[in-house]
Amino acid sequence: MAERTTAPGPSAATGARRPARAAARRAASAAAVAGGAPRANKKPEPKPTEIPLGIAQVLPTKEIEGELVPIVTLHFDPTPQNVAQALSEPKSLLVNWPITGKASNLHDLTLPCVLSWRVNPLAKADAVEMDWHKNPDTYLSQVDGAKSELKIDGQGHFQVLVDGKAPILDFISARLVGRGLVGYSLSMPRPAGTAVQESETELAFELLGDIQVELLLSKTPPAAPKPAASAAPAAPAASSALASMSVAPPDATATYRPDMDDPPEEPAAEPDAGPRSPCLGDRMRFTSHLHKLLQQTELELRVVEKESGIFAEHPDVMAWHRLYGKGKAPPFEWKIGFTDGSSGVLAEPKFSYEDDEEEGSTFEYGWELHAKSTNPNAARFMPILASKEVILVNKPYLDSFHVEIVDAQAGKYLVKGSIVGFSHDAPPIRLTIWLIDRVGERYPENSKPVLGEDGSFEQVVFGPRADAPTGIALEVPKVFAILSLMAAWKTDALVVSPEGSVGGFLGFDSERFAYYHLQKGTTTESKTLWVCSEEWVGITPRLGKKSKDQVAITAPGPSAGGGQYSLLVFDDVWNDILAWEGFVRHMYLDSKRLVTVGAGCYLPTAEDAAAMKAHFLNRQTKTVPDDALIRKTYATVAKMPGGQNWANYETSPLLELDPDYVKELARGYMEDKAVPAMHNTFGAQKFDGFPKCARRAILDIAYNAGIAFFDAKSPQLKAAIVAKDWIEAAAQVPKPGRAERRAWRQELFEYAHFIDTGEKV
Repeated sequence: MAERTTAPGPSAATGARRPARAAARRAASAAAVAGGAPRANKKPEPKPTEIPLGIAQVLPTKEIEGELVPIVTLHFDPTPQNVAQALSEPKSLLVNWPITGKASNLHDLTLPCVLSWRVNPLAKADAVEMDWHKNPDTYLSQVDGAKSELKIDGQGHFQVLVDGKAPILDFISARLVGRGLVGYSLSMPRPAGTAVQESETELAFELLGDIQVELLLSKTPPAAPKPAASAAPAAPAASSALASMSVAPPDATATYRPDMDDPPEEPAAEPDAGPRSPCLGDRMRFTSHLHKLLQQTELELRVVEKESGIFAEHPDVMAWHRLYGKGKAPPFEWKIGFTDGSSGVLAEPKFSYEDDEEEGSTFEYGWELHAKSTNPNAARFMPILASKEVILVNKPYLDSFHVEIVDAQAGKYLVKGSIVGFSHDAPPIRLTIWLIDRVGERYPENSKPVLGEDGSFEQVVFGPRADAPTGIALEVPKVFAILSLMAAWKTDALVVSPEGSVGGFLGFDSERFAYYHLQKGTTTESKTLWVCSEEWVGITPRLGKKSKDQVAITAPGPSAGGGQYSLLVFDDVWNDILAWEGFVRHMYLDSKRLVTVGAGCYLPTAEDAAAMKAHFLNRQTKTVPDDALIRKTYATVAKMPGGQNWANYETSPLLELDPDYVKELARGYMEDKAVPAMHNTFGAQKFDGFPKCARRAILDIAYNAGIAFFDAKSPQLKAAIVAKDWIEAAAQVPKPGRAERRAWRQELFEYAHFIDTGEKV
């Protein structure tokens, strides 16, 4: 049979070319992934085709060319056992951690990558149970090095290289102090769309270290601020607009809550304020308990100031620091708020606090421990430990500051005052005092008075003389004094200035004192060195005074309210409430250290404060605060010492209640709780038949001490009221609280006796 020969057909030719085309595609794809040169003999770029927005009705007919990129997955090899041991039982702060594995769909490539250590700072037992994604304390720490690469061989095996070597885990730069788990994450910019590759397992690390902070309060507590005394104007009419009404500082015994049936009874006259908060000058001792490896590197302990309060978004600023040398970790003591002059530049200790725009009555401090890494590629110092709790430090208070004339003709004056709230452990505190006359001329003195242990200071200053022609009476010059603290103030560049502003250091009553600028005069600008004495009020205009919505108001007398047997309405008692409970729109502490707001509204919990959210205003942002900010403000106020002036409880930012809501809170409690309760206690017809002055006294006690007071705490007073024995009722008025308030209640009951009998007491 003849041999048949067949020429290769089209299908056979295609099959012969298939391996060559596949190889070409792989090479082109690899070049595209690696960012290499474009393919040879590439067709000209097609012109772009515009497609209108929406759904295209006609598909473009021009050819569109692209690259197919494979899905890339990295399968990591198990971590060598020696790495796990080096983490759990470290012998060095640097751990070599080779990272290898198998890559799918990638061969013969070297790709740039970003390698990060994934840290889950938990105790071992907890770390196993919690996914690192769900732990808010987890973080990524980028590997130190200039160049990170993923090197893949022809079989798809890869290794991660950092500057051409296996990665190094640095305990310091990764902040691996304490216990927890550590893994790694790898991201690649190419191929596009490649997901972050994460190690499936995490290794336990343990490098224990801690700083113990001990507060060493002086045995003798500092003098407490005294309430500011001011003249009491006449009581406003009942129809006064609440938004513009101003009242006296609140009665420290105010503890009512609108939705509370039995508020706490009145506190004793001198209640226990509990352990006092730290003050400027108190000592803090920092004792380190560190792993031996941490003691082999340089450490720096920093005290940082929380800029603009604990709600600030600004970075913290270092106020004080100490270096731990290698192998040395002695305890350090810091006098709160002071530098120590160790540089030789400062002649004496000065304040280190720098937030000269701080609102409120406290400074906020925290601490950090920084360590120097032994890895040459790492930053010099890295924070490895930090406190989460803020240290609240009471702000000193300018209690008095005035000028006395010693000899007008000789121009001799005595400047006196007191600044309370400094610890007895504080270094000597020197002041600078100048006299200012009515035209702004200054009379400085070289001597600087030192603050006494009781906070008092005085200095003789020579100023303008009272000269006059013969036969004409001397006209005493009008002068006031300005005062400055020796405060070290740091600029943004952390350069210490010889003296800083007093604004961040002193609290004071803005009705009596004001800031003073040497060029501008009196001002509300806290970035000034000076504060004025009391005499400035009558000498210079009060430019831009910050309103506190607080002046004194006298409680109306017993005859107020019209006819004594007429119907009693809320406006009959509103001025009583204002006079004794106050009108404070921000949260403060009463003398029992209970958080209070408004006209004596007691807030048992932060949730009670958050329930008023719609009526609070953030004065800084002019917006309604969220629940979290209200709870934080509540917690801040709750930590402060009790028995202070209402202004000392301002926070930053300041949250204030709407003034109309303050009045509605009091109205709701009085009309819905107090009056119905008194009807139940004494009988509605009997109570409404009492003289109005007696009803006001009864309601004032119920508002202040609780609606159950008469039955539970003072049956003798209840019996006297039932019998209309107003003289005995006056004698049974509860003694705790302010003596002036007790005398006022007694006067109301004694006036009721006069109304009923016509007999004057």
